[in-house]
Amino acid sequence: MKPKLLCYASTPKQIHAFINAGASDIIIEDARLSVRSMQHPWPPTSQLRDIISKAKQTFPNKQLWINIEKIAHPHDIKSLTTLITRLKKDQVNAFRIQDLGVLSLFKSIHPKAKLWYAPEFGYSSIEAIKHMSPHCHVHHISNDCPITNIKKYRKTSSQPLSIQIFGPILIQYSQRRYISYLENTQEALISTITDT
Repeated sequence: MKPKLLCYASTPKQIHAFINAGASDIIIEDARLSVRSMQHPWPPTSQLRDIISKAKQTFPNKQLWINIEKIAHPHDIKSLTTLITRLKKDQVNAFRIQDLGVLSLFKSIHPKAKLWYAPEFGYSSIEAIKHMSPHCHVHHISNDCPITNIKKYRKTSSQPLSIQIFGPILIQYSQRRYISYLENTQEALISTITDT
C-alpha cells in the first residue's frame, strides 16, 4: 500500500497550498471541533460546509476528511447531531474522530460514513486495532508502536494505518526504557550501565 501524506487545513487558501505542495489528501479542520480548543459556540455549519464545498469543487479527486476530534460532552450532542445530519445531506462521507460517543452517533445518523479512528495517544496493540476494525476504516497508531506489531497486523488486514509526523504528539505508554523507567531514576541508571 502506497503511503499518503495528509495535512490539516482550515481555509480554501491552505487547502490549495498544501495540495500544490504535494499533499495526497486533506483533513479539513475547524478549531472549535478540535480536542485542543475550548471555543464556543459551535462553528456555524454553513461556514464549514462552504469550505468543504469549495474544496470538493476545486479538487474533486482528493479525499477530504473532516476532523471532529473533540471529546463530546452531553451538551454537545444536539449540535453534533445537527452537524452530522447536514454533512450527510451534503454527501460528505469521511470523518476523523476519537470519541467513541461520536462514533456511536455516526453509526446511528450516518452509518455509511468512512471513519478514521484517531485516539490522541494512538493504538499501541494489534488487539485494539482488531477490536475497532469492524467500526472504522482507518486506524491511527502510536508513534511508539513497534514495527513488528505493524507487520503482524498487516498479515491479517489491509485497512490503512496512520501515524502523526508533525505537531503535538502524545506517547501515553512507552516501551522505551528511558521513558518507561522515569519513575525510578536509579533503576534507569543501572539499566543503562548494564545494557552498554
